[in-house]
Parts: sequence; structure tokens; C-alpha cells
Amino acid sequence: MDLSHKMNEESSLKKGDHIYTYTNKLHTSSLHGIYVGNNEVIYYKSKSKSKSRSESEKCESCKYNPTKERGVVKSCLKCFHRGHGLYQFQYGVSKRHCMIWPSGTCYTGSCIEDGKVIIKNAEKMLKDSHKSRKATDNNKLYDDFDKNSMGFAVMCTTGNVTCIQEIAAMSKTKMSLKCFAVACQFAVTVFALQEGITNAAACKN
Repeated sequence: MDLSHKMNEESSLKKGDHIYTYTNKLHTSSLHGIYVGNNEVIYYKSKSKSKSRSESEKCESCKYNPTKERGVVKSCLKCFHRGHGLYQFQYGVSKRHCMIWPSGTCYTGSCIEDGKVIIKNAEKMLKDSHKSRKATDNNKLYDDFDKNSMGFAVMCTTGNVTCIQEIAAMSKTKMSLKCFAVACQFAVTVFALQEGITNAAACKN
């Protein structure tokens, strides 16, 4: 749906880019991360729900194992997107653009322009996570964005927790508007059916 955000070639990636990929065909779930160069991405990964995978699934290239590692992790691009497309998160877009495109794809605020600073932020969190996996559970940052990958990436690119809260608020607003639109459509449909039944009864009489 959001083809304007899709990256046609991995070679167009720049260090410090906030990228994301969808984790299912319906595009209802996504994974966000920071591209750090050398074909690698740092991102927040929750604990795997699958228990059927084994140590043999460890990537031969980056040694990442999706069933063993959680919290802030680093892997190659292939492990990150797993065959799905790559998209670039958009910053500094208009409110209209933000309302039109799906939640979790853009933000009206600005981001840090220096990719080195963004990478430094990501690497610091990665280092802290490696010191103690419990750090991600006790870190206030993760409480603020409810332990999700988009919040992690936004924090790295903006350095501001408030941005995460603003994006969450925008998502709730969009959801409310969608629910209102569905309710209106349902009401119109019911009214039309009632009118049809009334007219049919009148014709018989």
C-alpha cells in the first residue's frame, strides 16, 4: 500500500536510516530497525513465540538466532526482513500525509540528521542489552514505548521519548476515525435496508 516508502534496492540504504519490514502478507505487523552499514541492522526483538526452531537456525552469515536472542539485537539485512520488502520510515511529513498512510510508517516531526549519532544511540542500547538482557525490562525507555521495535528506532533517530508518545497518539486518532467511518457506513447501510423494506411494504398495500 505504501509504495512511496518502499526501497527498491538495498544499495540505496544509508547509515543511520530508520527502516522497517512487514512480518506478514497482510501488512498488519512490522519490524523496525536502524541500518548501521555493512549489511547490518540493529533493532528491538521481542521473545520468539515459536518453540519448534532449533540452534540450527542460526544464520551462517551473522550468527543471529531468532529463538535465542531478544531485546536489542544486531543481524544482517536478510535475517531482518526474511524475504519481505524493505521500507524507509518517513520523517517531517505533513499531517495530511501522516493521516493517509498506515500507522507506523511516518511522523510529522524531524529526526537527527547525523547518521553517526543515530548509530551511536542504537549501538549504546545494543551494548546495554548485551550486558544484561534484563536491562530492556528495567529500562524506562522501553516502558515508554511498550517494548516495540518502532519505538526503539524512533528513539534512536530522534533521541526524544515524546516523539514515541506523539506517534502512539496519532495512531489512536486514526483508529478512532476509522471506527467512526465504519460505524457511519454501517448506519447508512441499515437505513437503506429499512427504507427498502418500508417501500416494498407500501407497494404491496
